[in-house]
Amino acid sequence: MYHRLLACAPRTPLFVESLPANEASYRQNCVSPVEAIEFSEAARQRQSENTLKRLEQDVRNRQAKELGFDSCDDAEKAAEIFNLLKKQGKSPDVLLEENRARERRMERLIIDLSDTEQKGYEIRARSIRATGSTINPRTALRARYTTDDNKVQCQMCSKGMPFKKRNSDEDYFEAVEALGKGHFFKEHEAQYLALCPECAAEYKEYVKKDPKARETFHDALKNSDSPQIHLESHGRTIRIWFEDKHWQDLKTVLYYYENVYDPDGAD
Repeated sequence: MYHRLLACAPRTPLFVESLPANEASYRQNCVSPVEAIEFSEAARQRQSENTLKRLEQDVRNRQAKELGFDSCDDAEKAAEIFNLLKKQGKSPDVLLEENRARERRMERLIIDLSDTEQKGYEIRARSIRATGSTINPRTALRARYTTDDNKVQCQMCSKGMPFKKRNSDEDYFEAVEALGKGHFFKEHEAQYLALCPECAAEYKEYVKKDPKARETFHDALKNSDSPQIHLESHGRTIRIWFEDKHWQDLKTVLYYYENVYDPDGAD
């Protein structure tokens, strides 16, 4: 039995405490000492390679942290973004300045909202909004959505307005408040959409009159990173898109109402 142990080693596991009763079955599951040594050497080689990889990863992570990143993966992503900006002809300095400009715009808008008149309603035969005339959303919307060929573009269908104003060369469009007094508590131009007459009617019917669609739109405005939102209402898909500054301003307005605005006090 001792000679049998020297003659071969089991494949799995490598060492055994006792031999099988069936010698033919035992030899069928054995490897030669040379094969066992080669197997052991290959296992050590794999272990060494894995150890080396871990050490290299640790070094790369330490180097990334010295540069201000959490890990080497974050550093590699930053390098990819840098190369992408370079291909687009932008520099990190330009990107940082654009971000600072957005932050300054957000700060100015919050200050502006703090000084803006709160919505007021008068009870006559019905509740009449008495403060809407204090702002002029059409001027801001016209500036934001007028194309190079001097056409105002609808925020739903993306088409130019279908006709001009009476006795004027300006496009006719409707400035529709995106949400109502349940979400917007003050008067501000950023709260309005530039819509063609047909889309304005569709929006009022399928979004503003549908509580579920209103809440879905409100949540999407707060949480979406994309300036294009799709809504489903009564079997219809409604798409609303925003020019970049309008999008940022509207998100700032919603941030203000949720985090700064105090309905019970003078904010």
